[in-house]
Amino acid sequence: MKRLAPAIMLLLLLSSDSFSWLQQDYSGYAGEYLNAFSGGARGASLGLAGTGLDGKAELIYSNPASLASLWWKEASFNVTPLFAQGQFIAMSYGYPFNEKHSFGLSLIRLSSSDAEKTNALGETLGSFADVNTTIMAVYSRKLSKNIFAGGGAKFISQDIDYYSARGAGADAGLIIKTSPADSWGLTLSNIIPARLGTDVFEFVPKAGYSRILIPGKLTAAVDLHILNLFQSGNLVSRWFAGLEYDYPKMAHWRVGANQKQFSAGFGFSTRQIDFDYAIIYHPLDLIHSFTLTVRYGFILTEAEERVKSEWENLKNERIEFENKSANELERIRFEKERLKTSSKLIIMFIDARDKYEKKQYSASAEILEAILKSDPAQEEAKALLAEIRSRMNSETIVRRLKEIRANYKQGKYEAAMSDINYLLDIQPDNTEVRVMGFLSQAQLYLGEQKYNDAKGELIEVMKIDPQNTEASLLLKRIQTILEISQ
Repeated sequence: MKRLAPAIMLLLLLSSDSFSWLQQDYSGYAGEYLNAFSGGARGASLGLAGTGLDGKAELIYSNPASLASLWWKEASFNVTPLFAQGQFIAMSYGYPFNEKHSFGLSLIRLSSSDAEKTNALGETLGSFADVNTTIMAVYSRKLSKNIFAGGGAKFISQDIDYYSARGAGADAGLIIKTSPADSWGLTLSNIIPARLGTDVFEFVPKAGYSRILIPGKLTAAVDLHILNLFQSGNLVSRWFAGLEYDYPKMAHWRVGANQKQFSAGFGFSTRQIDFDYAIIYHPLDLIHSFTLTVRYGFILTEAEERVKSEWENLKNERIEFENKSANELERIRFEKERLKTSSKLIIMFIDARDKYEKKQYSASAEILEAILKSDPAQEEAKALLAEIRSRMNSETIVRRLKEIRANYKQGKYEAAMSDINYLLDIQPDNTEVRVMGFLSQAQLYLGEQKYNDAKGELIEVMKIDPQNTEASLLLKRIQTILEISQ
């Protein structure tokens, strides 16, 4: 309660006349609907404060960096009926490619009610409506554990009766978490401004801050928008603030305020589905907002999923066993180590298969040998290792034989001997490898002037291949040298 009281006081102060200096007169600007609403009922009930929040697809509307912490594929649909039969709709989708990279799309549509169309004589010619549509495409990246960045393009259209205009712009965003409880956000809305006809969308920097006041219970969020930054006249600032209280765990209660309106709302969440509702008190009317969010496809690798599953099973077993007698404690320790080892071996086998598919046979074989050393009964590891050895005995021999011939031809006899020894370990009866081995060793002896030793190596060659020209020439050369030296 000590933390809750200051947060409530902050909302009261912001809504009081003491902060009237923030509420300068301002006639609005082109594309204001992209900053004056929220991508979901949660943000609407928090007074539209969302620049410092992250981890939800609907936050594409507030900050393009917010998707960097998204762990699920998530889709949300928001509908907000407005006064005079207007309507605001936001559909958002977030797709995390992996732990660092995420992509998002958002479709935003603001439409007015039908208005009567007349000519100069006052005759009715039908009706028309003002329809504003924006598509946002966002990319977010986790630069580090606590720094997220994002950018996005937006494609905008406006249709009023026969009039139609199209434009495109871009936003950029940044989120920095200075502690587990504190998050700071910055959005540069219209950093590349869109243009619809003669209207140019105004550059709007937005700063946001959120703090977890009570872990798992209470969160506060505040935003500040700066308007008229590069325009004539004075700067204009607008503030937004909200509180969210979670109790029980699946229920969320929210209040918010900004310079135009007060709001409140609630939400209910399960592992994969959220429902949020907001009611907004506006001087013209009460506004209701509804959002349904669906999540799927948690971004864990296959290995991590298996490990997670094993550890969840272990946790359940541990709780069950710890409620039994002391004699069961030893069994718990045994099961824990067994599952831990099993999880490790599963990850190792997945890594070995990945390297095998990339034709990194030696690296894969080393991992498989380590697996079989820990658990000789691993049949999958045995089968894969046998396959690797079979491939190595064909592909490796061809490659190494080429290297032996090339090294011998270039006089690199020691390098040739290295490959020869490797192949003889695999195929000790390979005739060509044996011949090249004796020839290479003979050349090394010749270099050391060990003529008798060289002669012995060459005789071995002649035993294997009596027609070997290289060996015959070397033998004649050695015989001549030996006769001269006598």
